[in-house]
Amino acid sequence: MNRPKMLDKPAPMYETAYSKYPDRVRISFEDGTTAVYELRYDQPHPVILENVKIIRKWRGYVNRPERRRRK
Repeated sequence: MNRPKMLDKPAPMYETAYSKYPDRVRISFEDGTTAVYELRYDQPHPVILENVKIIRKWRGYVNRPERRRRK
């Protein structure tokens, strides 16, 4: 295959000032074309987020039946 060579110095693009790694990188090629590569994050499924909200409401949860607790 005849693939164009990458030029030196890709252009990093940060979305926020707190980003440790670039969120997108623009790379130019020898034939004059450019390509933008984007970092993907694995997001939790919405059901998991809903379960976390429910668990956070359990602050008063005790792992013993009430009849066995001392008063």
